[in-house]
Parts: sequence; structure tokens; C-alpha cells
Amino acid sequence: MKTGLSVKGINGKSVLLLPFMYLGHLISGRSIHVLSGCVSLAGGGNGRGRNDENNKLREAIIAAVINQKVPAAYYKTERWNHLKQAIDGFLHQCRACDGEYTHVVCAQAAGRGNNYDFLLTFTGVDGAKKDYRVEFKFNASKITDTPQFVSPMKPSQYLSCSYEEYFFDNYMAKISAAAQTATPCRDIWLKQIHNNAPICVKHLQDKYYAGCAGSSQFTNAADDVAFYNLCKTLTKDSIATFIAKNELDAAKLSQYLHDSQKGKVYMLFQPTVSGPPRIGLQTVDSAEYTITGYTKNYEKSRYYCETEAGKKISVMLRWKNGNGIAFPAFQIS
Repeated sequence: MKTGLSVKGINGKSVLLLPFMYLGHLISGRSIHVLSGCVSLAGGGNGRGRNDENNKLREAIIAAVINQKVPAAYYKTERWNHLKQAIDGFLHQCRACDGEYTHVVCAQAAGRGNNYDFLLTFTGVDGAKKDYRVEFKFNASKITDTPQFVSPMKPSQYLSCSYEEYFFDNYMAKISAAAQTATPCRDIWLKQIHNNAPICVKHLQDKYYAGCAGSSQFTNAADDVAFYNLCKTLTKDSIATFIAKNELDAAKLSQYLHDSQKGKVYMLFQPTVSGPPRIGLQTVDSAEYTITGYTKNYEKSRYYCETEAGKKISVMLRWKNGNGIAFPAFQIS
């Protein structure tokens, strides 16, 4: 038997909100708090893991609203009704230049290979269908508010030499020795490292998060903390020395940016204290992605690029799942 949440409705009467499943998420009346920007609903894992899980829940809620999967009772409450108003407004913004529509379907884009979160398919009054690739950005009023707008995998394809090979050859033995474990096989490491949790470095990743104060796995043991700090130090040194010696393939990165951002619409979601959240729409001109030149900043682990439109793009080389442990990538903002 489902346990519901009884809340005060818009008309002042009590409304019972029964939880429902959508896209593998159990959504309840309280789930709306994950879109407030101040309440975390997900548990376990490190801080980034909780953020990822909360964002997946936000996306599931938005898709449920668009696909009319939210029980009608939810919209009898103020906050859920406000959310629907804001999402409906965003949908109308999408179609502003293409006329009225009779139906819209929201499909979530699965996998890191996709550079957007939702595929919206509108059916116009004439029966014609049109797709919109939508990237969801939470707590942002414009793209420049976000820490990154894209994060290309395998960054070395946009560099003059392989950072992964450079790191393994010069730093992996030091990290393994500090953890008192054997250095992984080079070929296996290079194949697995572009992953959240490479099997070949599981012991190292466990020890890394055991020494990270922001992780739920934090032990506060001196050797774990020392290992964590060593990984940070070695990684910072590796990126600085690599950038000093190697160049950015600006033409290839420009092409990637054009391909990944072409036709994309940004859904910029801003929570409010009261009333409907603000959901803005933004697109970016292709000239803003055409890199015309760049400079290096070794200390900040990045290349600073200038574009044809006169915009500045920061291309930071980093590790997404533990410094020197897993998933090297670019963070582009």
C-alpha cells in the first residue's frame, strides 16, 4: 500500500499526494524540494554523486510534467502548480518561431555521448513534427552562470600529445607506491581510465575518497588524508607541466563545439522564494564557438580561448572522479 503525503491545496482543502514511479525514480510530493535549490534529497556517495543524483531526479520530474505523468492531484497544490506553469511557459518559448502545437513528447537523452538532456518532439497544428535538443541547467539565468556548458571526453584528441600517456608514464608509479599497491598495467589503464570507476584503480579510488573530507567515505585516517593530498599535488603538477609543453588543437575543438552545440536550446532553471520558478531559454550563435586563438595558464590548469564573436572560453583540463584517479576531461565554460 502506497503511503501518501497530505498537504494543503490551493483551495485550502487537504490534498493527498500518492508517490509514483517515473524513469526509475520514486517521485513524491516532497520531491518538489529538489527543485528549490536548498534541499538535498539524495543520500550516499560523495558530494558530486549527490549532486548528480539530485539532478537526475530534477530531470525526471520535468519529463514527467511534460509527458503528463504527474497525477492530477499534485497540481492542486501551489508549488506543483507553479512548476507546471513555468514548464508550460518554456515549451511555448521553444515554439515561439514555429507556431502553435498540439502535442509534445519529452525523451531523456541517455549516455555521455549525448550533449543534451532532453529531446522535445513537438507536433504542429499541421501535423508536422520538429525536434528540439534541450540541455537543462539548474540555478542559472544565463549560460555564463554555469560552471561548464560542455565536458568533452578523451581530451587528448584535442591536444598535440596524449595527456593520459604523459600522466601514466610520469606519475602513476608515485601514486601506486603511496598506496602500497602495484602500478596498473599501462594498456589496461589507458583503456579503462575514461570511466567513473575504472576497475584497475578501484583500490586507489577507494583510498582517495577515504582521504577526501567532502566524501561520505572519509575516514580521517592520516595515511588516507596524506594520499588524497598527494594525488591533488601530483595532478596539479602534471597538468601544469603538460600544458606548458603542449598545444591545443583549436580547429578540432572548434569543430566539436559546433557539432555538440548546433541546434541546442538551453533550459535555464532558477528557483524562486515564492511563485513559479523562472525558466529561461537561450541559444548560442556558432561564431561564439569558433576559436581564433588561445593563451595558456599553467597555474589554473587551462587554456583561455578567444572566439570569432569576441567571447572568452575557458578550457580546463581536470579529472572528474578523483585527481589522478579517474576520468580526465575538459571542463569548458
